[in-house]
Amino acid sequence: MTTNEYFDQEMRVLSPDKALLPRSFALCWDTPDLDERRRRDQKLYHLAVDPLGSGGFALDAERFKAAWTACRAAWKEDPTAFLEQNLESGSWFSAACLMAQTLPELYYVVEGFLPQGLVVLASPPKYGKSWLALQLCLAVSQGEPFLGMPCHPSTCLYLALEDGKQRLQKRLARLDDQQLQNRSLYFETRAITLGEGLLLYLEGFLSQHPDCRLVVIDTLQKVRGSGENSSSLYASDYTDMGHLKAFADRFGLCLVLVHHLRKMSDETDPFNRIAGSNGIFGAADAALVLTRAKREDPRTILDLAGRDVEEQRLVLRFDKASCRWHSLGAPDEAEEAVLAADYANDPLVKTILQQLEAGGGKWQTNAKGFLDACKAACGSCPVDTGQTLARRLDRLAPLLHARDGVLYQARLRGTAGRNYSFRKPDCAPAPGE
Repeated sequence: MTTNEYFDQEMRVLSPDKALLPRSFALCWDTPDLDERRRRDQKLYHLAVDPLGSGGFALDAERFKAAWTACRAAWKEDPTAFLEQNLESGSWFSAACLMAQTLPELYYVVEGFLPQGLVVLASPPKYGKSWLALQLCLAVSQGEPFLGMPCHPSTCLYLALEDGKQRLQKRLARLDDQQLQNRSLYFETRAITLGEGLLLYLEGFLSQHPDCRLVVIDTLQKVRGSGENSSSLYASDYTDMGHLKAFADRFGLCLVLVHHLRKMSDETDPFNRIAGSNGIFGAADAALVLTRAKREDPRTILDLAGRDVEEQRLVLRFDKASCRWHSLGAPDEAEEAVLAADYANDPLVKTILQQLEAGGGKWQTNAKGFLDACKAACGSCPVDTGQTLARRLDRLAPLLHARDGVLYQARLRGTAGRNYSFRKPDCAPAPGE
């Protein structure tokens, strides 16, 4: 509770720029005595609006009234939260104060996928991450979907620090030949380092383009300098990332850092492969990692992890003709799509249909019998173990029924493994099915 003596002391040192702030009104109302509240209100009013030379700041009376009305409404809604929020002298706050505040919703550049904050996009060299970053910028600048997900349109800045104007022009033309009128996507091919004032330079761009919500730096190493004076790699990484995160938070934008992965593999956690120390991943709000089992694989796995997004894994395919990335969905969805596309030519499907035709619409077998039949029918079999066969048949079962009306059932037969039963719907089940 604010005593009368403390209130009077605060009024003696009050400055014109603070007279209409919520703290000044909170000092007036932090007392249970109604008469004292009125006295304080009057004293603050005269201090604010009385003419210069007579003890006042000569502020406009209507401005005072508007500020008083707004603060009064907030105070009446929750007196405790209003006083606590505006009278604390430190940066701490209670849970009640936090819950009483109306805070802005987290902004997503790509809805549910890419939030504001610091984001790392990493892959091995020559995996197409720069194409992905450019595609992201195009989608956001035009308000079009990115990998099938909706974007919130905004101005974008892409620091393509490993490219020149000629390469950028060619890439834009290949991605979209309608870029002549795109005035929401800006580029920079040279930049100073963090130590030389990069963030101040970016702040200048943002002051001219306040609607910018996406900045991509390609690559992170280009703006970090040599780092030779750092005694600790972790400390250096965390410090640099901390400055970049604070900048992103300050302006409420998504700052994407294109980075590299180590050559080492880690099947349990792809984020362990991010080059540098754990300080890079630890300081980031989110990270995107592109990996493949083999470099020549046609499909790429995109893993996402972050503080404000759910962990996701998508299967991507790069279309060399259009130079665009396409999402095939989650791994299960992608596998089902492949099965559906290759259904007619699938050796397992051919084997089942051939055996059903030969057996009058019924076929029962075990894993060895299936594998042998597949090799006899097709020359080879895409699976070589009973366990792998069982997984493939479980995934094929819905397609077998939808396309050819085949009913499939598998039963465990003790230590001998599974027995498989296939039949057409117009055939009665065999005994024991």
